Amino acid sequence: MENLTLKQQKFVASYIETGNATQAVCDNYNVKDRKSAKVIACGLRKHPKIRQALYEVQDEAGITLEQLAFILNRGLDAKKVISHKGEFTESGCHDYSTQLEYLRLAHELRGDLVK
Repeated sequence: MENLTLKQQKFVASYIETGNATQAVCDNYNVKDRKSAKVIACGLRKHPKIRQALYEVQDEAGITLEQLAFILNRGLDAKKVISHKGEFTESGCHDYSTQLEYLRLAHELRGDLVK
């Protein structure tokens, strides 16, 4: 991350900690409102040096693209879980809210969406 400005480094650290690019901008940039922060966050997420820094952090943590794809695929096929007498079982019914959250996450990781 040494090729980033101090603000960019703080953005990356905050983004990794919170998982929310807009909040990371609010925490580290002088913005007037969340709408402005969202616009700045979108630009930062697309910045080649910041994307590289995020990839480096993932590499240092041992997170591979294959692992991310596996987790996302499982989430995109999520089923509802039912609890009965303290035991949990998959219902077989799609859990659309969970699937939607994983879909949003997949797009965010690709840089298509910004929180």
